[in-house]
Amino acid sequence: MLILRLAELRKAGCPLQLPSSRLRTTVPGQEIWIRAIQLLQLTEDGAATADTHHEATELLDKIAADDFSLLRSTPPLFYHNDLTASVRRFYWSQELGYALWLRLDFENRSRQTKAGCRSDSLQQRCGEK
Repeated sequence: MLILRLAELRKAGCPLQLPSSRLRTTVPGQEIWIRAIQLLQLTEDGAATADTHHEATELLDKIAADDFSLLRSTPPLFYHNDLTASVRRFYWSQELGYALWLRLDFENRSRQTKAGCRSDSLQQRCGEK
């Protein structure tokens, strides 16, 4: 979940460049959370297009489907110890998943409204005519 803090570091004047391998996951089921964070960052940075907002809406619907069953079955992994350790430890958090869902939903809805995104033109950058 380090990627969740990259935008905050950049805004604080401490841009951190990580190898792309550190921005991916090999843990099954975590891809959806990585994408949720990426969409949140695009939205918060003002770089979201109508396509981005549409994808975020679909992702939010997928996570919320069946009373958030996906979140309960594969919550976000927020920490693991050294994977070369003799005993591997993974720490998961449903609460983090709910918080991420709420934050993405709020940002997606508010930015769509502010930017005047229309659903009839998915290639349009929000706010463009």
